Amino acid sequence: MQRASLLILAGLGLAGCALAPAYAPPTPVAPAAFRDTGPWTPAAQVEARGVTWWAVFKDPTLDGLERRIESDSADLAAALARYDQARALSRQASSALFPSVGASASTERQRTPVNGRFDTTTLAASAAYEVDLWGRVRNLVAAGKADAQASAADLAGVRLSLQAQLADAYFALRGADAQIAVLGSTVEAYRQALDLTNRRQAGGAASGLDTGRAQTQLAATQAQYEQAVANRALLEHAIAVLVGEPASSFSLASASGLSDAPVTPVGAPRPCCNAVPTWPPPSAAWPPPTPASARPAPRGSRA
Repeated sequence: MQRASLLILAGLGLAGCALAPAYAPPTPVAPAAFRDTGPWTPAAQVEARGVTWWAVFKDPTLDGLERRIESDSADLAAALARYDQARALSRQASSALFPSVGASASTERQRTPVNGRFDTTTLAASAAYEVDLWGRVRNLVAAGKADAQASAADLAGVRLSLQAQLADAYFALRGADAQIAVLGSTVEAYRQALDLTNRRQAGGAASGLDTGRAQTQLAATQAQYEQAVANRALLEHAIAVLVGEPASSFSLASASGLSDAPVTPVGAPRPCCNAVPTWPPPSAAWPPPTPASARPAPRGSRA
């Protein structure tokens, strides 16, 4: 009896041990000051603007496009699916910490010439629990949680990247609108200049060389105008892809001018608890996923 008690205590003691090496994140060593000097302005910490950072531009069209990323972007949907998969795998690994209970029932009906018809009903129940002697289950749970945190940070990174790409393409398109407007008025001015040069040549006040120069100037400006129109179409197609709409059915009306750029304070954003309320901040992915040395090998495999 005493020997059995000692064996039970030893088993419980081993259950509290984990053979996987403890992961220690590296500590980066940052210099106290920069080596080079220059006429720089020290950056002061400012609060992060949160998820709707593009609202500082006060552009309703941009705001509507950015919000469409949440519902229509295929890239964001794929990242969200990977995050949901990581969370499901983490919950699956955590379930191994608890006992599993199963039950089944079946009914069979038979007919024989001797006994006639009779029914047989079978009820079965099972229960199982894996004692985590060597910490395999706990290491799987820790690795699953780390993977879920990393996937959450990846999702936040993909969302921010898509939002930044959309804003960059949108303002490039508005710049193309302004360029097209300038080139259009320039083409019209050069066309009038060519018409005037032709009339002067007809009256003997200009030579054929002057007319050729005016034609060359007009043709070069028209080529620049057509190229600007083509570049705007490419930017419009890029925006359509980002918001998840076919390029053939997507269009943005031209704008007459550019709005004033917002005043950007000189400072470094400081993360705060309310900066990213709808998804975990990038720091949630630390520590990174458990390295391969800490993950237990599958059952039946040899080291």
